[in-house]
Amino acid sequence: KQNNSAMGLAQLAECLPPSHDLETLAFWLGMAREAGLGVKTEVETLEIDDREDVDLRWRFTVPKIALTAEALEVVDWEEE
Repeated sequence: KQNNSAMGLAQLAECLPPSHDLETLAFWLGMAREAGLGVKTEVETLEIDDREDVDLRWRFTVPKIALTAEALEVVDWEEE
């Protein structure tokens, strides 16, 4: 919301470095799906530092999405 523009997963990872890499990426993709945002065939690559090994970086190729605060406001996060 503070960015005031759409953000992809690589941008989110820069601003909010995930502590649980795969879980966080899956959560962000799930947020996009719940908000009804289209997951495109276009992809982006992001790298995340390994928390236990300073010399290791994890590279992920993920669908390119555009998360916005407005799109996520419509999601009922309490629904099961």
